Amino acid sequence: MLSPLTRRRIVAGSAVLYLMFIVAVAAWPTPVDRPISGQVDRALAYAHDPVGVPVVVDYSFVEFTMNIALFVPAGLLVALLLPARRWWLVAVFGGLFSLLIEVAQAHLLPVRHYAWGSSTHIPKLCGLPQTGEPGAEMWLGPIPRTHRDSRTAAASRTRSDRSPS
Repeated sequence: MLSPLTRRRIVAGSAVLYLMFIVAVAAWPTPVDRPISGQVDRALAYAHDPVGVPVVVDYSFVEFTMNIALFVPAGLLVALLLPARRWWLVAVFGGLFSLLIEVAQAHLLPVRHYAWGSSTHIPKLCGLPQTGEPGAEMWLGPIPRTHRDSRTAAASRTRSDRSPS
């Protein structure tokens, strides 16, 4: 049986390694899901059409959910390191860590390219040359319906292309 000190060291080491993994994912110059984005789109199209998953479960929803899921193990590891009466600090640390990552990505990374981004707005705003690739935009409020509905419209077109006429 492991001593409490040994268990604490294992948890602390695991927390540091996992936080380093999160930082690596956040600092990756391109979206880490880019290599499998086509498979995710196909899986979502299948989930919408024959299975009947609501259309609101789109790529943005999956990405948002996975970003939250990425932080859950870190939160559990940090909670194990804190005294029982200080469990609430996990939410504070998690929020601050997430904010730090968002600020670092906004200031340190080049424009990250996403299919739903604008090919002109970010380069103009940042004074960068226009490459024609859509760049990600940081929204400081609700996402405009035109961006949110573009994936839904694409999924609907994909379903209608497959349905028998």
